[in-house]
This record gives sequence, structure tokens and C-alpha cells, in this order.
Amino acid sequence: MDSTLFLIVLVFCVLVLVGLGYLIMSPSTYKGITQPNENEPIIEDEILNNNRGGGLARMNIRNRRNNQTTTTTTTEIISDESSEEISDDESGVSSSSGMPKKMGTKKMEKLKRKEEKRKNNEALAHFREETKKKQEEDEKLQKQKREEQLEKERLQREEEKRIQEEKERKETEAYNLIKRGMSLEEEGESTLSEQQQNNLLQQFISYLKSHKMVLLEDVAMEFNIKTMDAIERIKSLDKQGLISGVIDDRGKFIYISRDELEQVAKFINKKGRVNIEQIAYESNKLIDLNSKVIEQPTIQEDIIKN
Repeated sequence: MDSTLFLIVLVFCVLVLVGLGYLIMSPSTYKGITQPNENEPIIEDEILNNNRGGGLARMNIRNRRNNQTTTTTTTEIISDESSEEISDDESGVSSSSGMPKKMGTKKMEKLKRKEEKRKNNEALAHFREETKKKQEEDEKLQKQKREEQLEKERLQREEEKRIQEEKERKETEAYNLIKRGMSLEEEGESTLSEQQQNNLLQQFISYLKSHKMVLLEDVAMEFNIKTMDAIERIKSLDKQGLISGVIDDRGKFIYISRDELEQVAKFINKKGRVNIEQIAYESNKLIDLNSKVIEQPTIQEDIIKN
């Protein structure tokens, strides 16, 4: 009886050792195992209970079970990390493409608000840039207009000054020409002083004003000049504004004062449309043609006095 039991135990131990050797020689068989079998610990416990004497076998089983547990845990951790990385990558791709697949509502709203804020900031920056650019263009245009206006005013002032100087020059030349023409060369006088020339010119103007209507021949005889010279001098004085009047076809000069001209102009403006007969008729009433001779020294007397 004892020998039979010993043989049975011996055979069982040999089988166990063969199995352990097979497991040691081919460990890849258990690499794919992710979860331990629930019945395996029970069987191993029974083997351990039935084989108290197999210390090496128990140690190998415990080490294998610990290795399997560690491998399973490590595999699960790596798998979880990989899943998280893949999930993060997919979330990043979805966010960047604007089409989130699996994302929380709060996170989606946060991303939308962030995108709207970014767009608003860009639009505001663009608006400020355009406004600044337009303002600079307006200031530049206004500055150019001011410079053009100043230049225009300067040119206008220069032109007015030139015209005034030209007018004064012509008046001076005409005045000097009249004074030189009113010499008494026919009387044997060689030259006249400047004061005598001025007095002679004033006498000429006063003569026309006082007589109102006078024959040009009488004017020429009065001042010892030719009739054509008298006509030219009267026209020159009229252009200068020293006298005003008309020369008719009968060879008469009619002096008209400024007040009389203004009265005739008022009559025309008041009546509106008028003909020549009406103007002539009204002019005869407004213009005084009576001579107002003022006693003046003759030319010879004036020369003698000076």
C-alpha cells in the first residue's frame, strides 16, 4: 500500500516537472494572455495542497502568477495611455478642423466663444487700421488744399500788385506827357518849371469843368495848342478819371460830373427798359449845361507870377 502511494506521487511529480519545463522552454505561449483564468488559482491551490513537498513547484507557480499579473497590469496601463493619446489626437484634429466629433458641450461652447473673440479682435484691428489710413489721407488732402489756396492767394496778390503798379506807371506817363505837351513853345518859352506845368494842368481841367460845354477849338486857342492835341489830352484825362464827359459830332466837349452820371444811372435802373430819346430827354433835365465860368488868371499871367 505504501509503495503504491509512493509511485503515484512520484509519477505526479514527474508530470509536474515536465509541465514546468515545457512552460519555461516556451514562455511565448502566455504573452497573449491579458486576463488570468478564474479556475487556474483553484487548480494551483489544489496542486499545492496535494503536493506540500514540492517547494520548487510552488515557487515557480507563484512567480509565474506574479509575472502574469504584472504583465497584465502593464499592458492595461499602456493600452489606456495609448487610448488617451489617440483620443487627444482625434480631439485636436477635430478642433483644428472646426468639426468636433466627441466633445463636451461646455468645451464646444468655450471653443466657439474663443473663435468668435478672435474674429472680433481681427475685425476691430482691421477697422482701426482702415480708419487711421482714411484719416491720414483726409489730412493729407486738406493740407494739399490749404497749400493750393495759399499759393492761389499769393499769386492773386502779386497779380493785383502788378496791375496796380502798371496802372500807376501809365497814369504817371500820361500825366507827364500832358504836362510836357502843354508847353508854351509857340510863345517863345523854352521850358516850364514843374510847378508851372502842374498849374497849367489844373487850369486845363478847371476850364473844362467850369464851361460845361465848350468848343474844342476854343480850348485849343485858350491853351495855345492844336485842336487834335486838345482832343487827345481830354481823352487821356477821361481815362485817368480826372474828368468825365463826351465829345459830340459837332466838335464840342460836354463835361458831366460824377453826381450827374449817378443820377442818369439811377433813372435807367428805375425805369428798366428805356430808349435813346428817353435817356436824352432825362439827361437834359439832370445834366446842367450852363457855364459856370470862374475868373482864373491867364496862362501868361500865371507864368509871370511864377
